[in-house]
Amino acid sequence: MDPDLASGRKPQLRDTGIRKGKTETGCQYMNGGLVFDEQKTMEQRSASYNLKLVFAPRSGTAISPVLLVIGHKESRRVEKLLLRAPWFYIRLPSGGYTIMARIENTIIVITDVQIRIGSRATYFLTTDGLKSANYR
Repeated sequence: MDPDLASGRKPQLRDTGIRKGKTETGCQYMNGGLVFDEQKTMEQRSASYNLKLVFAPRSGTAISPVLLVIGHKESRRVEKLLLRAPWFYIRLPSGGYTIMARIENTIIVITDVQIRIGSRATYFLTTDGLKSANYR
């Protein structure tokens, strides 16, 4: 018998729901956070990311896929992603950005997002719109 099961401890699950990748232009990102353990793991691994987005539907249930478009104002470079989990981290070059997200049937646009190396901008978006933002 498995010693973890015999002792009553639950086996530790890997963070298989966390998706890591690079955008078409080479920006590293991670998407996940469906459960608390994933959120905790992502936060522990997030030091190098300078933008965090958290998506939440009005109903408070799991989100449907979110279409995310991030446009760099100076270079006109555009990142397009389809996200399937509520937490999103990305490492972007410094500069000004516009972010557009479609959550369910709601489109949210955030203008004048300033990204800097060494700090993080965090935005909480719901189907009711932008709820809050902070920089650290």
